Amino acid sequence: MKLVTSVFFSNTKMNIFHYVLGFVHYSGSTLSLIAHSPGFSTVSTSSHSNQITLDDVKSEWTTLVLHLFGIAVFIYGTIEQYNAHAAYANLRKKGNTVVTQTHKIPTGGLFELISCPNYWAEILIYFSFAIIFQFQNPCWNAVLLWVISNQVTAGIMNHIWYKEKFPEYPKNRKAVIPYLL
Repeated sequence: MKLVTSVFFSNTKMNIFHYVLGFVHYSGSTLSLIAHSPGFSTVSTSSHSNQITLDDVKSEWTTLVLHLFGIAVFIYGTIEQYNAHAAYANLRKKGNTVVTQTHKIPTGGLFELISCPNYWAEILIYFSFAIIFQFQNPCWNAVLLWVISNQVTAGIMNHIWYKEKFPEYPKNRKAVIPYLL
């Protein structure tokens, strides 16, 4: 998508290395999901006993609660990511027309707390899958750590840029994680 945006809708350019890195990241993430999915993995974590114990019932309820919580985190992250990108797009537009290429300070929503809510939302989306997997998928755990380190680093760099470019930038705004960082 960034390639299409750069070529057809913007005069900005992106280093080819970023495209390659993105391709490798998303392809690898998808393959790690498939590799550790039931039916593809030779490792089975369930026992095939005919007896159901209280521990089995507790385990099923725990799994259900974690799945529902993970789904809720995913939905929240997706909505916040959309809101952040819509806010970025609307900074330069009046109606449907781009009226400026200058940078502005985004406001509203999570922008009141952090400089890069899109990065925070991306972390939440990946974290939601780790919750659903109950942190038992080693490949996904590695992907999650990569995403956290990547998004936090980029967020801190953006936060520093905003503070240098805009003297009136809100002093209480954090970089990526609300109230923390």
